[in-house]
Amino acid sequence: MLHNAFTKVLIAGVLILTGSTAFAQTTETPAALVVGVYPTKQVNKICLTVEKQPNALVFVQLIGPTGDELYHDHLPKKGDRFSQVFDMNQLKDGLYTLRIKQGKDVIVKSIQLQTSAPAPATQERFLTVGN
Repeated sequence: MLHNAFTKVLIAGVLILTGSTAFAQTTETPAALVVGVYPTKQVNKICLTVEKQPNALVFVQLIGPTGDELYHDHLPKKGDRFSQVFDMNQLKDGLYTLRIKQGKDVIVKSIQLQTSAPAPATQERFLTVGN
């Protein structure tokens, strides 16, 4: 009897999960903009990937630490995926901003360039004895 009740609960749970998954897939927003930014295997280079709706106009900007625009472009309207590699080797240390805009949606990603290693979390103490 217990085994039979457990089986019914298990089947009901699977049906509920399957139904909610199917519902979630059918209600997805068609105008979604998905952006990824990650370092490449090459030193000081980052890759920007954008998934968009076909025929959607998307604008990309790279802004420097002082607010100056270093790069701007519109992505091709055709297609739904785009990727761009940015070479950060010639840029100075600082906080850079990637701004991706589609219609009213704006996604902002920050990129920190830092040449030296960050300061240690704990202070080091040295003792020197003189003559």
